Amino acid sequence: MRLNPHVWKIIIPQHLMLICGIILIAMGYVSAWNLLLIPLGYLVFGYLGFTIFMHRYWCHKSFDTYKIIEYIGTYLA
Repeated sequence: MRLNPHVWKIIIPQHLMLICGIILIAMGYVSAWNLLLIPLGYLVFGYLGFTIFMHRYWCHKSFDTYKIIEYIGTYLA
């Protein structure tokens, strides 16, 4: 299955930001307390975004929404 190009324009930068953040924590530029935000971020962005938008919206086309909500949901995914 191929996703729309705008999905890749959002998903790839998210993963790059995560990698850069982990590197900054490992190098000591950012507090390790930020590691506590990763599970919270995963819950909001990963679980809700993936479950609702990637699975229900993109795979099943089970609901319609406004374009802005589509972009926000895709970003969260």
